[in-house]
Amino acid sequence: MQQLTSEIIEAGYFEKGGELVCLFCGASYLKEEIFAEDGRFFTSRYQMQQHISKVHGGVLKAVLNLPQETTGVSATQKNILSLFAVDLTDEEIAQQLAVSTSTIRNHRFKLKEKKRQAQYFLAVMGQLERSNKKMQAEEISSANYDDRFNISEKERQKVLQNFLDEKGWAETIPSKEKSKIILLQKLIGEFNEEKTYTETQVNQIIQQMFADFVSVRRYLIQYGFLGRTKDGQKYWRI
Repeated sequence: MQQLTSEIIEAGYFEKGGELVCLFCGASYLKEEIFAEDGRFFTSRYQMQQHISKVHGGVLKAVLNLPQETTGVSATQKNILSLFAVDLTDEEIAQQLAVSTSTIRNHRFKLKEKKRQAQYFLAVMGQLERSNKKMQAEEISSANYDDRFNISEKERQKVLQNFLDEKGWAETIPSKEKSKIILLQKLIGEFNEEKTYTETQVNQIIQQMFADFVSVRRYLIQYGFLGRTKDGQKYWRI
């Protein structure tokens, strides 16, 4: 039985039946398959890493997009971790969140303390699983994750073909949640993780794909693709 481990979570995929399987959407590649791109050849591991980066925005973002009951990360912690991930200073983060610098430093301390406690807890669970068969590690299953993001590559390509014209323009915003998320995942690739944006700049990027930039901007925030300061002056890719 395939069990979930910290190594699998950090990689973002696992091996099963000769395939590499994405932990977040179930997309898979044959382990021994070789991929050609621009005259160069790449392994399936590299292809999976590219998939996680392009489709899910990287492992950190994908994990933070999982529900709180799965990760144990609160909405506040998710926001803080997303800001830490773009390597802003404590002063810059405090300014964006309209809090004191000492509050941000306290968050850093609490997160490190939580990591230390988690290491002890994992040691305890390891001992229990070795001595008690009823205490088993969780089996990997797409049911453990937010089903909205459980999207196969086939589903993704079908939605992109149905909703985008040859220039990448979407005439409508899909009503189905999964279809909407697929287009948002496509759109968020236009945002640089190292930059912050004004609302006007965000709108300009959205208008490359959608006419209704107000609704789409709201969806990008709602689904955790963009972060925003309380005053709405700055946006950034999460």
